Amino acid sequence: MKYFSRILLSAVLFILLGLTACSSLNTDNPDVTLMPDPTEISAPSESEGVLTGILLAPRGTEAVGKPYADIRLYLGILLVADDGKTTLARVNETTAPVTRTDSNGRFVFSGLEPREYILVVQVPPNNLIKLNDPNTGKDMVLTVEAGKITDIGTMEHDLPWFITPAP
Repeated sequence: MKYFSRILLSAVLFILLGLTACSSLNTDNPDVTLMPDPTEISAPSESEGVLTGILLAPRGTEAVGKPYADIRLYLGILLVADDGKTTLARVNETTAPVTRTDSNGRFVFSGLEPREYILVVQVPPNNLIKLNDPNTGKDMVLTVEAGKITDIGTMEHDLPWFITPAP
């Protein structure tokens, strides 16, 4: 049953991200506030959390270990059913936490509500892709805790061919 739940969650996430991608993404939307410079990580308040990491090209590619620079990332929220089980995730590009990677591939989301999130990358022109755990290929659920900096470390992901790592 747990295996079926994971498959169902993955399928629903894929469908929701696909539907979200059908809407127009305006990268110059004045209503979207990008997070601060990733090199500046401030200690979070007692009621909020911070999530940080580094996004690199994976082994087995010509660009191995090179950072993905200036990539727009969103955090999607997990929705929980009445029985307490996670059923789907939602990304609303006008209200979701959003940031960009710096020239080293580092990203920072600050001022986050403590909860579980998924990490989503914007792929031009109008698509969003959920990033799975690079080691297992399974759903990557990120837990943000109040008053803490959650560093998910270095992640190597093979993004679509037209998103090239920094030279």
